[in-house]
Amino acid sequence: MKHLGKIISSSDLLLIYVSKFNKITTIIKTNTTRKPTILESNISSGVGVIIEFRSNNYLVAIILNVFHNIPSNWSIQLFHGSSNYEFIMNSTSLLYFIKIGRLILTQLPEYTGASSQRHLFLNRLLTNESFWKRVINVEKILFFQLDTVFCSNSPYKFSDFLEWDYIGAPWPYSWINMTGGSLVGNGGFSLRSRSKTLALIKTKPYSLSIYEDLYFGKYMPLVGGKVAPFEIAQKFSSEGQHYINSMAIHKPFGDNYGRICQLCPEANLIPPFCRSQPPPYFFSM
Repeated sequence: MKHLGKIISSSDLLLIYVSKFNKITTIIKTNTTRKPTILESNISSGVGVIIEFRSNNYLVAIILNVFHNIPSNWSIQLFHGSSNYEFIMNSTSLLYFIKIGRLILTQLPEYTGASSQRHLFLNRLLTNESFWKRVINVEKILFFQLDTVFCSNSPYKFSDFLEWDYIGAPWPYSWINMTGGSLVGNGGFSLRSRSKTLALIKTKPYSLSIYEDLYFGKYMPLVGGKVAPFEIAQKFSSEGQHYINSMAIHKPFGDNYGRICQLCPEANLIPPFCRSQPPPYFFSM
């Protein structure tokens, strides 16, 4: 492979993502043997879903990261707005996946409200039957956001978690009273089953009193859905409180931020990149 005037062998280059931010190329390499792109023929097709209305170069890097880690028979469905369509189509990397049919574009009415209210928009959208019916008709859905990445140093692979109807980064045990006894899990990077998601929305309509991920994590068993236990969820993903070897990270922040970036080099892809000090809060959506 040739890059920046140098020849990089596939054995030495265990993982590389190239993203251009202000004409600066960022290269991320791992220190351990990289799991190959998943090719298991016995894995049913599924889809990764991201909702993003901004023209943001991080979007390209994060989508490439997800493509590198999901099964080869999976696609990604990007729900976008009218204002960032041209940006998406001008991305050489994204256009490649669009042309081969693995990146599906679906336009939504853009959210134009205050940043502090974005979570309310997302709560309503993800608990709306009509939204899920716009997602391509597959059973397994990986919902991810701009501040999430797969970690190549993790020994776990995506197919390890496909049995669950809902799984996301676990919340701390200290939150158990606030979450009403539910500890799994954060929706920003979450694997969901389409049939159980739709069944719950019909059986127990969503109330705005709680976040959408708490709603699914807490009530999914009402329709026979399997919610991953804490011990499995911490292998799947981390948020804030990092669990060593988690397959993915959502919002890498907290007192151990520097350590997180060592364990998961791909955290460099999440703005404002890895630092010795925690970054300012970054809104996803």
